[in-house]
Amino acid sequence: MKTPEPAGHGWRHRTHEVIFESDTAAGKWFDLFLIALIMASTAVVMLESVAPIRQRHGALLRTSEWVFTALFSGVRL
Repeated sequence: MKTPEPAGHGWRHRTHEVIFESDTAAGKWFDLFLIALIMASTAVVMLESVAPIRQRHGALLRTSEWVFTALFSGVRL
């Protein structure tokens, strides 16, 4: 039987710290990355609403939307 990791150690603790604690350098980078993804997702939706852009790049925009949806929902690609 495997013994549990001591508090403050292990990948689960580190992951929790990065995602939920913005006072660490890794946490700040995670927050910036997440904000950039949200902005990119919003830009894709906005671009798709413009008919000439949708006609020319529709497939790419739809694929991008699905990738963002998968990332935000935690689906493994």
